[in-house]
Amino acid sequence: MKIAILYNEPEKGSPDSQDVLEEVLLVAGALQALGHEHEKITVPLSGGVREFLGSLHRSAPDIVFNLVEAIGADAGMHPLAAGLFEAAGYPFTGSGWGALFSTADKRIAKAVLAARGIPTPPWTSYPEERAFRRPPGSRLQGARLNASCKKEKAKMHFPVIVKPACEDASIGITDGSVIRDERLFPKTLPSVYRRLGRKPLIIEQFIEGREFNVSIIGRREKPEVLPPAEMLFANWPGGGLKPRIVNYKAKWRPGAFEYKNTVRTFKPAEAPLEEIRRICLACWEAFGLAGYARVDLRLDEKNGPFVIDVNPNPCIAPSAGFIAAAEEAGYTKKETVKMILEAALPPPAIMQSKKQKARSEEKATRLSYRKTPVPEDRKTLERLLARTGAFDNREIRVALELFDDRLLKGAGSEYMFLFCETGGKAAGYACYGPITMTSGRFDLYWIAVEAGRQRKGIGSSLLQKAEAEMARLGAKYVYAETASKRQYAPTRRFYRKNGYSMVARVPEYYAPGDDKLIFMKPLEK
Repeated sequence: MKIAILYNEPEKGSPDSQDVLEEVLLVAGALQALGHEHEKITVPLSGGVREFLGSLHRSAPDIVFNLVEAIGADAGMHPLAAGLFEAAGYPFTGSGWGALFSTADKRIAKAVLAARGIPTPPWTSYPEERAFRRPPGSRLQGARLNASCKKEKAKMHFPVIVKPACEDASIGITDGSVIRDERLFPKTLPSVYRRLGRKPLIIEQFIEGREFNVSIIGRREKPEVLPPAEMLFANWPGGGLKPRIVNYKAKWRPGAFEYKNTVRTFKPAEAPLEEIRRICLACWEAFGLAGYARVDLRLDEKNGPFVIDVNPNPCIAPSAGFIAAAEEAGYTKKETVKMILEAALPPPAIMQSKKQKARSEEKATRLSYRKTPVPEDRKTLERLLARTGAFDNREIRVALELFDDRLLKGAGSEYMFLFCETGGKAAGYACYGPITMTSGRFDLYWIAVEAGRQRKGIGSSLLQKAEAEMARLGAKYVYAETASKRQYAPTRRFYRKNGYSMVARVPEYYAPGDDKLIFMKPLEK
């Protein structure tokens, strides 16, 4: 395909806008590796949009990779680019105009969250009498938002945090943004307003607890929540002397204390991760997000999550949190760009051609399955496991011990096998069995596909057959374990692709730096 990478020309001397150039390089490199033709088109800082629309029409791309973060110097206007793509009929990556518009102004985003019952800190705006931006023809929208604002204001208590209503990337946020003394508030607020260029502000009850960034990527079936990241405030002074926030310095000033001591971890301790994932998916639905997004949350003293920001089309520079979360989930940068691209394609483009579908069906019909092991299978399994390159000698020895147990005890063994063959030769196998002292819970002990037949759908087909067999035997949930080492990234991707979710992580289980990851899939719908 021919792909146009659309991005805004960054402001000189502004580090928060320069990272778009890193995004462009990452996307361009991934598109080249994927075999796509691409062209870079900038949205100029001055002048209208006519120039870049003309460039877009001359390029005539099949799809637009939308990296536009601002129109001119106004970040609040960036939804306009998606609106123009929609009007011109170009498929494009990421969220559409409606989602970008409703999240670009934090006052509108807060009203949507409150209306949907998604937990978010109480808030108000300043100046209150200023009209909200709203879609043309929507006369009542401003009035409704003002009513919502006043309702939320009644719930607020100090401390509060003051932020620009229509900026992102922590622009305008300093330690002084957190105001603890209610008596100083009336004098402090006007000075903050003037310092930030007399632009609308949002005042939000400050949640003192932990902060999480959760990335989501759109998939063909449903959005996937990537591993949640907690922002740790290392070496921070105690006693509330310095607010634990990711301010502008923490993001954009490499020499600053905040930059050096704000650390991302994907191993949060005792966090309500399932509730966080549920809330993030609710945000995805509430705003009609698409492609990729990030939700920022904080936990209160009771470990309750509160959404503080919703970010469609977050930064995908190599050092950004979204890319870090994707890599933690086992996706390479190229694979991440590919998924973002595929989510933007119209349905006909992501469907297999009739010829491809016919080939896939033909391959599927050539596969045969059997459950009864024979002694000759032992050497076959040993060779198959060794050739995958994924297992060491100790792991292969354990796999063979399970086979020996089944061969010796027959139906009395707790280990069950399913062999997959094509053309009379082994293509893969799975080993599974009920978990002792549980009801309807099965372990998937092993699944492997012959090295020369991987990435051809055999693994997924074998897994589906094994799941069907487990369900026949009464399984309601299937559990699978793997390691966190980089070499097992394909295994983690395989489970996620087939509907498994990571439900537990046991730190340092296999070796220093190598955690045990437990995936689970319900078989009952």
